[in-house]
Amino acid sequence: MFSFYKIERDEYDNLKCPCLFEFDGDRTYAKIEFDGDLIKFAYSTIDVAPEIMETSNDEIIIGVDLDVCIYNRTKKSVVLHIKPICFFCEFLRVKDKLIVFTELDVYLINLNTHEIEMEFSYPDVYTTYELDGNILKMNYIEGGEMSIDLSQFLS
Repeated sequence: MFSFYKIERDEYDNLKCPCLFEFDGDRTYAKIEFDGDLIKFAYSTIDVAPEIMETSNDEIIIGVDLDVCIYNRTKKSVVLHIKPICFFCEFLRVKDKLIVFTELDVYLINLNTHEIEMEFSYPDVYTTYELDGNILKMNYIEGGEMSIDLSQFLS
């Protein structure tokens, strides 16, 4: 289990722990504590908390702003860092896959290999999704909908 904390710049600068990513410009500073270990990162949004998910005993995923990364606690390093061109929205875990939704793209990541198996761009800004079996349906801000068959990835 982990705990997320927003922290002040002085504490951030003094922490001697791995840094996941930093945003250039005005920042919100944060740390994650789990089983005595610490990691830190900085991001731009002030009023938005990152989405944080543990995928196993060894890995934690963080998504916020223009950063999505998987941190391996055993290796004490980032094993995947995606810098999408638009803002992160949410995660969906399906078996050993992670679906990452941003405003204009979706990524399907294999959590065993840390490889991006699929990337798909939307025709409009994403609002919600529904997973019906292996069919991923996404709704858009202007009312449109698109479906992707994930059968080849989720079998």
